[in-house]
Amino acid sequence: LINNAGVVKLGGIEYIYHKDIKEMLDVNLMHVALMSKLFLQKLKNRNPRSALINVGSMAGFTEGMMNMAVYNGSKAYVRYFTEALAIEV
Repeated sequence: LINNAGVVKLGGIEYIYHKDIKEMLDVNLMHVALMSKLFLQKLKNRNPRSALINVGSMAGFTEGMMNMAVYNGSKAYVRYFTEALAIEV
């Protein structure tokens, strides 16, 4: 499985719409976690050579970028979620 989805909405946290924050978090966090869960439940036991690849962004490795706080945070989540998941499974 290759999780390679992402949504970015530019704007300072004071001005970005609630629906845009929700969309970014739904796609960039929830979908990564839920697809990883489904993959591990369904495919890992069938084929031990299965692989899970979560594609993030350089935004998850930076200290931050102007008007991208939510996006940066969501991509940092992908990075740390993947590292923790590798230890867990």
